[in-house]
Amino acid sequence: MKNKLYTLSYFRKRLKEAGITSIRLINNFREDDERYWAILVDPGNRNIITICYKNDSLNFHFKLMTPSLSNFIISTKSMKIIIDNFKKILGENPNANQQSQP
Repeated sequence: MKNKLYTLSYFRKRLKEAGITSIRLINNFREDDERYWAILVDPGNRNIITICYKNDSLNFHFKLMTPSLSNFIISTKSMKIIIDNFKKILGENPNANQQSQP
């Protein structure tokens, strides 16, 4: 089975490999809700709320929100592009502990 970018475990694994900390917030929205899951990236520092929106297996996007960055939307199927965007927001030196938490 191919890893899918909208799969929460795969997404968080790739963030962790890039040295970016994340905490799972919600992964069981109602079926009629376009939101698929939500995580907190760089908790205690930048606190980037990241929400995956999934319309179907081919159409999904990610919304990143902070107090200074509202509704930054990434529509891509490349985890590298997402990680590059996070690193730009975090300033190339993401948090020091580099551990993903459950």
